[in-house]
Amino acid sequence: CDIALYPESYFQNKETARKCLRWERRLELAMENGRYFDLRRWGIASKTLNAYFANEQKDVYDGQTYATYLKDAHYTAGKNEFYPIPYNQLYYVPGLYKQNKNY
Repeated sequence: CDIALYPESYFQNKETARKCLRWERRLELAMENGRYFDLRRWGIASKTLNAYFANEQKDVYDGQTYATYLKDAHYTAGKNEFYPIPYNQLYYVPGLYKQNKNY
């Protein structure tokens, strides 16, 4: 397999360059946890993860349906980006932390 540089035309506009960058990051971080943080930073976590959940729910191999545990999975933007702050931390130093209202 030959590895080549991207053609210069791929970086003539921001949208195409961003698409190339996202593809490279997807390949590079495929089996690492950094992928999620890229999706969250780019603001496409809910779109990408919900599409993944929907696709995996329909996956059938040799007559067997897999990923049925994802039937209720849904990523909610504005809620699932961050973990909730434990209540004991909220009251340890009053006013220091602000809880995400979606929790």
